[in-house]
Amino acid sequence: MPQLPSADPELILNVLDQAPLGVVLVRARRILWLNERLAETLRVAPDALAGKQREELPAGLASLLDEQAEELTLTLADGARRHLRRRRVILPAWEAEVYYFDDITDLRALEAERERLQILVDTLDNRDGETGLKNRNAILLALENQISRSRRYGNPFSVIRLRLVPPAGLAEPGQALGEISREFNSQLRWADDIGRLDAETLLLILPETTQRDAEDLTVKLGHERVALASRAEGWFIDFAVTDWRQGDDARKLLDRVCASDK
Repeated sequence: MPQLPSADPELILNVLDQAPLGVVLVRARRILWLNERLAETLRVAPDALAGKQREELPAGLASLLDEQAEELTLTLADGARRHLRRRRVILPAWEAEVYYFDDITDLRALEAERERLQILVDTLDNRDGETGLKNRNAILLALENQISRSRRYGNPFSVIRLRLVPPAGLAEPGQALGEISREFNSQLRWADDIGRLDAETLLLILPETTQRDAEDLTVKLGHERVALASRAEGWFIDFAVTDWRQGDDARKLLDRVCASDK
């Protein structure tokens, strides 16, 4: 092992105090010493934890000496939370062990913010990536808007629940689903709406359409179009139809049209 020019303990401790990570020296499960960097992170005096065993540490810091955890979340005296990544090294010649701590609190905060922004982006994005149709949020918003119009003016409308299940073993069902979905979309009127509710389910909203007319459309879509779609062979394709009725909200209408799936 390389030798220091001087074995001055004060020099060594000063070097460790200025290290860019927290350091704790432990013997017999008792803290012998911790450096200033970790004390600052934990917002305690450097000697406040010296001599303490895990059971004697403040409740929020008890996991500091957990022998197994590689990442810790500590609660400080003022209620603040710190996230630390830890490495434990055993020093058998000195019957001691040393713990090294990286403060990753800012990193975890950035990750949480990234997740929040991703959720926001997903909410604002109204297109399904595989089919190019409206995604669940967008088609449900369109349904709510149509219900509001029908309540206000008494206009009829119907919905079609379309379930598309790919054949077993299909290598790229997403691509095929996109082609089939576009085939359906091409047959709709400009006022109609279509979107993806989940992996296998599309929802069609048909303003000014009675249930009988919607049922006729399913026959057209099912027999004339889906059978001709280049990727539809082997797919299980199932329709269900209902119309909007007085007292319906979006949940009640969807429950009714999706009842056959249960």
